[in-house]
Amino acid sequence: MRLDAHPLIRLSSAFLGAITITLAVLWARVVLAGDGALRPEHFLRAQPPYLLLTIAVSVPLLLYGGVIAVRAPTLGITCDDGFVVIKGMLRTRRVLVERVTDVHQTAAGKAGLYWEDERGWPKRTRIGVFSIASSSSPREAGYLVEYNASCLHLLKQWIDQNAGPGSAYRRR
Repeated sequence: MRLDAHPLIRLSSAFLGAITITLAVLWARVVLAGDGALRPEHFLRAQPPYLLLTIAVSVPLLLYGGVIAVRAPTLGITCDDGFVVIKGMLRTRRVLVERVTDVHQTAAGKAGLYWEDERGWPKRTRIGVFSIASSSSPREAGYLVEYNASCLHLLKQWIDQNAGPGSAYRRR
C-alpha cells in the first residue's frame, strides 16, 4: 500500500527545492559575475576568497535543493513486505510492522509512528508529510486535516491487518 502526501505538499516541496537551487545560482552569479551572466570563466578567474565564499554557500544550497526537489514526488508512506517505510524530505525510516505500537496524531496536528527497537525501547518517528503546521491558515488546514486523517486511518488499518499475533501493536 502506498500513501502519498497531499499533491499540494509534494508540489510545494518541489517548489522549495527549485527556489533553493535558484538562490544558489543567484548567489554564485552575484559574487562572481556581478551584474552580468554567470559563465565558466568566472570560476576560473575568480580570486580565491570569492571562489571559496561561492563554494561555501552555493554547494550546500545546491545539494539541499536538489535532494528536496528529487524526493518531493516520493513523500509519503509505503507499506509492504512487513515494513512501514516513511519517506520524508531528507530521510527515510523503515520500521518492521511487528515493532509498531501506535499511529497517533496529537491535538496540534503532529502525526507520529510509535514503535519499539530491538531492545524494547520506545521510539517515535514523526510523519511530517501527514502533520499540519501550527502556522497553517484554517482554510488551508481544513482539507489537509481530512486528507491526512484518512491516510493515517488507512495506515492503522493496514498495520492492524498485517501485524502478527505477538506484535507490539496487539499488546497495547
